[in-house]
Amino acid sequence: MIPPSPFCVTTTPNCFKLAFPYHPRLVELVKRIPSVKQNIRAAYIADEKAWKVSLQDKEYVRMMADWAVQTRICSRVQHKVTTREYNDYTIPDLPKLTVPHGLLLEPYEYQKEGIAYALQHKRCIFGDQPGLGKTLQAIGTVTIAKAYPCLVIVRPH
Repeated sequence: MIPPSPFCVTTTPNCFKLAFPYHPRLVELVKRIPSVKQNIRAAYIADEKAWKVSLQDKEYVRMMADWAVQTRICSRVQHKVTTREYNDYTIPDLPKLTVPHGLLLEPYEYQKEGIAYALQHKRCIFGDQPGLGKTLQAIGTVTIAKAYPCLVIVRPH
């Protein structure tokens, strides 16, 4: 029988990184930690198979690690400290369009997100692939913002 792996807690200057052998109960518990619960997708570091947890949740980390050892899911708690900050390069979710767009055509969901993004940031460039509806997004943004006069640059075929 393979001995259980350790529950690894790496302390960085800006967060904890938790790594443990896959177990459904451990995954369920880590998702209950407040800083993870806020954005589960952003908290999971897929390439490291680890979870990013706020330093404010130290007590939750300690209790979870102790529980994993007590239940023999993990062999021990292994602590590491690093001076390297963890940099999160996760792309945030785009905002949702919450106002009527006033267009004759119903934009796709990704086009509505593009319009909402442009409204939120005031200035942007729609750099999608050809045929995805950049012109519709620009017109929708101008219409909702009532940003007249405006300049929409369209490259002819």
